[in-house]
Amino acid sequence: MDVIAELAPPVVAVVVVHDPHVDFGEVLSSLATQDYSNLKTLFLLTGADQGLTERIHSYLPDAFVREVPDNPGYGAAANEVLRLVEGDNGLFLLMHDDVALDPGAVQLLVEELYRSNAGIVGPKLVVWDQPQVLQHVGLGVDRFGEIDPLVEPGEIDQEQHDAVRDVFALPSACLLVRADLFRAIGGFDESTDFHGEDLDLCWRANLSGAQVVVVPAARARHREQLVQRRPDLAHHLIAAHHRVRTVATLTGGLRLPLVLVQTLLLSVLEIVVGLFTGRLGEAVASLRATVGLVPRVASIVRRRREVASLRHVPYREVAGLQIRGSARLASYLRTREQQHMSVD
Repeated sequence: MDVIAELAPPVVAVVVVHDPHVDFGEVLSSLATQDYSNLKTLFLLTGADQGLTERIHSYLPDAFVREVPDNPGYGAAANEVLRLVEGDNGLFLLMHDDVALDPGAVQLLVEELYRSNAGIVGPKLVVWDQPQVLQHVGLGVDRFGEIDPLVEPGEIDQEQHDAVRDVFALPSACLLVRADLFRAIGGFDESTDFHGEDLDLCWRANLSGAQVVVVPAARARHREQLVQRRPDLAHHLIAAHHRVRTVATLTGGLRLPLVLVQTLLLSVLEIVVGLFTGRLGEAVASLRATVGLVPRVASIVRRRREVASLRHVPYREVAGLQIRGSARLASYLRTREQQHMSVD
C-alpha cells in the first residue's frame, strides 16, 4: 500500500489512563516505536496524575496530556477526543492503558482500513504475558447482545485466525476508527460507563452501514484485568444491564418485541443451566437486567429516537451479521464437548 504509506493520513492515538499497571512503560514504548509517520498521541487521565504526565513525556515528549475529572468510565473519557481534536479527515486509535502494540500495528491497521473501506478496524489481541495465547480476534454477537469470543480460553495462536474478515464487534481495548464516523455516530454511549461500550459503538457503526473488520496481522498484547482493577463494581450485573439496554435501543423496531420476549425466556433457561454449570450469577444478572428494562422504557424510547438517523441500511442486513442462536448456550455446549473429549 505505497500510496497509503506516502499519504499517511493523520492518526491520533487516544489512551484513557487510570491508575495504570507497573508495566505502563511498555504501553508507552509501544507507541513511541511505531513506524507510522503521522501519529500523534493524546492521553486522558481519569485519576490522580501521580507523576504520569512526566512519565508519559519521558517516552513521548510531544504527547498531549489532559485530565478528565471524576473517572466517568472509558467511553465517556475517550469521547473527549471529539472536543479536543478538530476535523473529520483523520483516524482515531482508541486504546486502554494496558495495551502494547507490536511496532508495525498502526501501519497495518491503517492500510487495511483503506483496503477494506472499513469504518472500524482492530488488531489481534493476545494475552499480555503469554503472547502465544489468543485473547480476541474480533467478537461474534447474537441477537441478544451476548458475546461469542470466537476463540477458546487458552487457545494457542497458530495463525488459524489470521484471515482479515468482517466481525460484528471489536473489543474497545484497541480500535482504529474513522474520525468522521466516530463523530457521526456520537462516539461511545456515555451512559455505558463500564462493560459493553464496544458492543454499543460497533452495533451503531453497523447500523450506519460501516464495516467492522479484524486485522490479525496487526497484533497487541492486552492485560484485560478490569475485574481485578475495579473489585468494587458488580461486573456481571453492570455488563448485563448495558447489554440488554443496547439490544432494546438498537434492535430494529419490527424485531424488537420478539427479541425481548426471547431474551426473557433465555434468561430463565440460563438460570436452570447455571444451577449445573456454576454460572448462576451471570444468569441471574441477565434476568434482573431484562426485567429492569420496564422502569427504563422512557429513556430507551428517547435513545431509539436519537439513533434513528443512523439507520442507513435495512436492519435485516445488520441482523445477518449476527451469529444464529444463543452465544452463551453455544459456548456452554462447546465447553462441555471439550471436557468430554479431554476425558476420553
